[in-house]
Amino acid sequence: MEINHFIGSGIPYNIDRCDSIVGRIFVDHEVECGSLNIIQIGDTELLEINKKHLEHDYYTDIITFRTDEGETIESGELYISYERAKENNPQDVQSEIHRLIFHGCLHLCGWEDGTSEEKEKMREQENKYLLFHVEQ
Repeated sequence: MEINHFIGSGIPYNIDRCDSIVGRIFVDHEVECGSLNIIQIGDTELLEINKKHLEHDYYTDIITFRTDEGETIESGELYISYERAKENNPQDVQSEIHRLIFHGCLHLCGWEDGTSEEKEKMREQENKYLLFHVEQ
């Protein structure tokens, strides 16, 4: 899988360690992904994407897109607000960026977070992969 990171003015993080866990997420869920773009942008830019593509007029920390609907993911895109990440976890912003990346990958693997039960299960998965990230 090809993974591209676009950090811009965002939060730097250990790309190699992150890529290792991202690969593990897809392997664990038996999902093939050709390429993944991880893009950090500001609140204003992500709000515009949220309005344009999802018709939601509110700030969010991540938006995940998949470019196809087949069994194999040709390409996925994760748009992450570095400003929301700073607000979500000001003591450990890098871990929050990783959590958001793992969250987006889980969405690409079919996980949903529309209900409180789904959110809880998704958070358990995020925490599991964050723990792997710390142990590496």
